[in-house]
Amino acid sequence: MLKGQARLGKRLKAVIVIGLAVFFVVGGCGAVQAATTQTNSTSLTLNIGEAIEVVSWPEASINLSGSAVPGEAVISGPLRFTVKCNTEWDIEVRSDEPTGKLRQFDPASGSYVNDGRTSQRALEWSLSMDDPWSPLTGTGSNIVTRQPATGEDGRQVEFFLRYRPGFDEIRLTDGHVYRIVLTYTATVGY
Repeated sequence: MLKGQARLGKRLKAVIVIGLAVFFVVGGCGAVQAATTQTNSTSLTLNIGEAIEVVSWPEASINLSGSAVPGEAVISGPLRFTVKCNTEWDIEVRSDEPTGKLRQFDPASGSYVNDGRTSQRALEWSLSMDDPWSPLTGTGSNIVTRQPATGEDGRQVEFFLRYRPGFDEIRLTDGHVYRIVLTYTATVGY
């Protein structure tokens, strides 16, 4: 019987070991238990960068007059910008000629004429017909400065160009015209 008891003891030990293993795996022994509610949080920060968007620029090409008369000023219609900006902003205009004078241009070749004619005076600009007129230059002039943020609706800025021809200027031939190119720069955070 000793042999039978030894076998029974081994089987009993095996059953106990298996039972304990099942108990620890299934029931756990002090293991982490699921809760019915858990919470956590996220802190989010954000800062907005300065931004400007010019929604519309002045026309790319303007013909002030096909036949300007000396002694009579020729004034453009309003040239307009529409700007959206979330901080202070300004707009500058400069000409491709240092003194703001118009130069003889050949549209057929798409270039200025070497040693060609130049206008007697500089092209001028103003915010209105009643404001003072300022000559354009190659270094630039501020059309508007330190303008406040516009919000989503944006803001429209308009200005005018004027040229006063003189009697020292001659009519150009061969399809040539007097020409100047203006460049605009819109900047944030003056």
